[in-house]
Amino acid sequence: MLNFFSKKIASMTGTASPPPPKAPTFEVPASLPNLKAKTGADLAQVGGFKPAPGATDPAAQTPSQFLGDALNQRQEALPATRAIAHNMKGNDGVKWAVDSCKTVQGKMTEPDQAALKAADDYLAKPTAAKQALAAEAAGKTDFQGPGAWAAKAAALVKPEGATPAVTASAAVAVARGAAGVLILATIAPSWARNT
Repeated sequence: MLNFFSKKIASMTGTASPPPPKAPTFEVPASLPNLKAKTGADLAQVGGFKPAPGATDPAAQTPSQFLGDALNQRQEALPATRAIAHNMKGNDGVKWAVDSCKTVQGKMTEPDQAALKAADDYLAKPTAAKQALAAEAAGKTDFQGPGAWAAKAAALVKPEGATPAVTASAAVAVARGAAGVLILATIAPSWARNT
């Protein structure tokens, strides 16, 4: 309907409306060694993807093929972000969260910057003491910026070689923290308070 009116107005004024912008194309590497997923079905299970009629069965796709289709054919960046975060191993999710935070560090509040530093410190020397500091720094934020979520992920991730393994709910919290950071970093102008 909108297209009809755009064409009608263009014909009356003698101007053509600009073409719609093209969606970005994402190149997904053929190998994704930091993901636990073995097939596209592993990613589909946790990402919240919409069923695509006529799409290839995710179980028949590699994680790279599945993500390429999700990003380029269906433009499902948010489910892809969730799926990646939920399939990262150990500290890889925390590192992804910290690296994403650093892209918008200048727009973060002081408590979020302190939380980011605590998460980064944990990555430099992953110990239970550093996790406790990350949890404390996260608790001093309002959880409206990415630094808090990076610190929360650092506080909850299972340190290498630690036993017992983290609970399923803690693993989900780490994944949500990593995904939340990336999403907040992407939409930085809408949440940044000190721009």
